[in-house]
Amino acid sequence: MEAGSIDAILVKNLGNTPFHADDVPKHTVAMISALIKDIQRVVDVPISVDILRNDAEAALSIAAATTASFIRAGVHVGTLVTDQGIVTRRAAETLRLRDHLRTDVEILADVSVKHSAPAAERPLTETITDIISREHADGIIASGVGTGHKIDCGHLNTVVDVRDSLETGIPVFVDSGVTLETIADIYSNV
Repeated sequence: MEAGSIDAILVKNLGNTPFHADDVPKHTVAMISALIKDIQRVVDVPISVDILRNDAEAALSIAAATTASFIRAGVHVGTLVTDQGIVTRRAAETLRLRDHLRTDVEILADVSVKHSAPAAERPLTETITDIISREHADGIIASGVGTGHKIDCGHLNTVVDVRDSLETGIPVFVDSGVTLETIADIYSNV
């Protein structure tokens, strides 16, 4: 993968289904940490950590201990209904833990993470503004409704437009449904 010019590697516990809502077992933390150290011995690209369903504190702890570059926080803002039940944002805990650990690990936050629905309707523009301005994410992830589902380009345009209006310049990433066949269409709609 590194020879193919990948930009980063995301390590996650995807095979850990059914996922724990927000507190994974300690052996998951240990195994993901060991896996990242093994990967770092053979590649020289940034590593990211995503601990599903929404254990951003575990992801941040792993990243700090292994010198991974960034984490993915699925529910950084708001409350979502998922197949794990109600999952509530963890931004306050995650940001305070990052300060406590004195690490510069970046937090990439999903706008509306896959396989979920908001517990209450709220304008998308407000959610994006909160992710950036109040919850201090270092990057935004926009997704389709489920794994492999192409993102709605209107949704993606709103994410980019709000980010641009706030003049932050933080990156926007697209997750799910990005293939060789769809990438040109997605990119041309932004």
